[in-house]
Amino acid sequence: MIRPCRWSVRLRLINVSVIAAVAVALLCTSLVGAGASASGLPKGKYVPYVLYAGHGIEVIASTNNWSDCSRVYISSDLRHWRNITPPLRSSLGGCLYTWASASFVSPTDGWLLANNPADVSTILRHTVNGGRTWVTEPGGETGSAGGGESIDFVNAHLGWRQQIADGSNHPFVLQRTSDGGSSWTNVVRAPLKNNGCEFLTDVFANASIGFAALPSGEVGAGVSLSTPYVWRTLDGGVHWSKMTLPRPPSLGPSVSAVYFQPAFFGRNGSLAVDYAMGSHQDLALYRSADYGLHWSFVRGRPFLMSLKGSISIHYGSPNYACNFQSTISGSAVSVDLFNLASWWIVRPGPKSDTTEVKLYKSDGYTSTTTSELPATTHGVTLKAVNNNDALVTVGSGQFSSVYSTTDGGTIWDKVVPPSEAKTGFTVPAPQPPSS
Repeated sequence: MIRPCRWSVRLRLINVSVIAAVAVALLCTSLVGAGASASGLPKGKYVPYVLYAGHGIEVIASTNNWSDCSRVYISSDLRHWRNITPPLRSSLGGCLYTWASASFVSPTDGWLLANNPADVSTILRHTVNGGRTWVTEPGGETGSAGGGESIDFVNAHLGWRQQIADGSNHPFVLQRTSDGGSSWTNVVRAPLKNNGCEFLTDVFANASIGFAALPSGEVGAGVSLSTPYVWRTLDGGVHWSKMTLPRPPSLGPSVSAVYFQPAFFGRNGSLAVDYAMGSHQDLALYRSADYGLHWSFVRGRPFLMSLKGSISIHYGSPNYACNFQSTISGSAVSVDLFNLASWWIVRPGPKSDTTEVKLYKSDGYTSTTTSELPATTHGVTLKAVNNNDALVTVGSGQFSSVYSTTDGGTIWDKVVPPSEAKTGFTVPAPQPPSS
């Protein structure tokens, strides 16, 4: 049997949506023989990836490279993982849905979104007890098989989800809930041309202000994709416009920039921009105190850190609203914020030569080269938890692996979740969201 190479495309949709999936799909040309899969991995191998980290918990998933069945695990210490996979119907030779996105607002209150690779449907599950039981909430559809999805909650009541098609119809749905996912309303967007990018992941600071950009470190098919600005909405997602920030004067007007997703802690937010500077990269940090309406340099001045490693940015046609054709040659840094003023940064490198940088309260930073990680030059996505704990997904698609550290990055352990899926879950009737 020749099995279509669809799993690698869907896995890339977890955070970065359709853009990176397109790049991965271009390489998906292998034919499958008996006892093998299109990825070249042994049939039935579960490949892990990070779904979510924050609010005191970490969530990873693993997807079978042959059956598309997926499992979900939760941890509060990066050492002990508990299987919280909601019960799903299965079909002969595979599973109907694959878990693709997660959002939590506390260690116990969270949502899982899954799509069906065989049709356009998506399903949503909600837990208020850390995954011990799950409530069925209204799903939706991506518009075409192989589409992408993403979910993000601001609090226990207010959230958004994106559902995207990569087929001929190319529909895009941005939906909002104000009752914890019990009901969803379509956000009516003006025509997409020059008014935002349907392929970027949305992050909202409050009910009105949101941003769309690529998460840092995302790589598809060995090619890193970038955005030289972020899209911002001031009306809950109806209209979008490009937002750029003043460059540090020391960099000059012509240096190229990669904008990362902002992160918010209440009304306070922080945003990092990676500037390509010859043989190194300069990272500038910006701060907002009003949900992202206004931004300024940290402490009113450019706070820059230089990391070795050159990158070149190649911009796509300006006729495309998304500019999603922008690519990076070289390995851009991956950054993540774990509180308002403290960052982890990873500079990709060959085996045993990945550099970890930690920035504390904008006062200074430490730099360490680790020998614990494999080569990260073909993709590394960082999820910082606190000063000592972090996760990285190394590689992409069917070739990804997950590593964790609990000692500030000195030792990295490969995450191997329990192999047996537990099925002793019940799905109670829908209930009001937690306050």
